[in-house]
Amino acid sequence: ALAQVETIEPPTRVGAPGAPAIKPFASADEARLFQDEVIGLIERVRPSVVALEITFPGGPGGPGETGGGSGAIIDADGIIVTSGHVGRRAGLPVRIWFADGSMTLGETLGQYLEGQADCGLIRFDPGDRELVALPLADEPMPVGVGDWILSFGHTHGVQKQPFRPAPVRIGRVTALGTRSFALDAPLNSGDSGGPVVDLSGRLVG
Repeated sequence: ALAQVETIEPPTRVGAPGAPAIKPFASADEARLFQDEVIGLIERVRPSVVALEITFPGGPGGPGETGGGSGAIIDADGIIVTSGHVGRRAGLPVRIWFADGSMTLGETLGQYLEGQADCGLIRFDPGDRELVALPLADEPMPVGVGDWILSFGHTHGVQKQPFRPAPVRIGRVTALGTRSFALDAPLNSGDSGGPVVDLSGRLVG
């Protein structure tokens, strides 16, 4: 199950009674091994991360509006998951940029926004493109306090000339809510909808 990423103060947090301690690396060699693991994980996950530009209709006689965000391919048949506030509603045209800089067109599907729930889907025709779909975590809360995570997203929008693949931030889970978690990796405009993965490469938020 996907959890929402929130900047909140839920009941279980770093330093709270019963929360696991966050341990430092025991040695420089351990840190280097971890670095190599992270680099390999980035190379596996990044092909699944996309940048999105969505055109929203304007008022009567008025110009439309373009918004952006990020997303992750979760089905090789051409399904992307993003945040519901990125797509807003179904049936809107989307420009989708892949990690290699290529672009295709798609459309928004259902977008769900209620309470902490903020999830949306986008569909596109993959054609002969070989897609890499991210596996979904299947636990109700797939992370714990202190777990390492990687956060991907097209910070401040897609950079096209020259094309920039999605930046990645590393951090740890700092707090748990009922269906959400907080992390210490920075998130900025344009990152909305981008995947947060655990060290197994599973999509967790």
